[in-house]
Amino acid sequence: MQACPSPSATRPARHFETRDPATLQNSDTLDLTQDLIGRQSVTPEDGGCQQLMMRRLAAAGFQTEKMDFGSVENFWATHGSEGPVLCFAGHTDVVPTGPLEEWRTAPFKPTI
Repeated sequence: MQACPSPSATRPARHFETRDPATLQNSDTLDLTQDLIGRQSVTPEDGGCQQLMMRRLAAAGFQTEKMDFGSVENFWATHGSEGPVLCFAGHTDVVPTGPLEEWRTAPFKPTI
């Protein structure tokens, strides 16, 4: 069996710093990303990220269902009632920031 190359090995790395800032303006995706990064979401608190994602998905036609496990909030979102099924798993909480002086920018301040 041959290993598949990692995605980073097959395409050049892209960094926001090298992009024209004007192309990033007025982007709903960027606005959502900045909103999520700006929330202090340290485990098990998610800073309201789950509720934000549930509202955004509901506005896009998804049915959402809270699924909490202990002190950790989760949700399940479906769109339609037939297959095929695509499952996307992610998380909105992070580990503690550690010493703030080791960060180049504030950890919960989105910086482009």
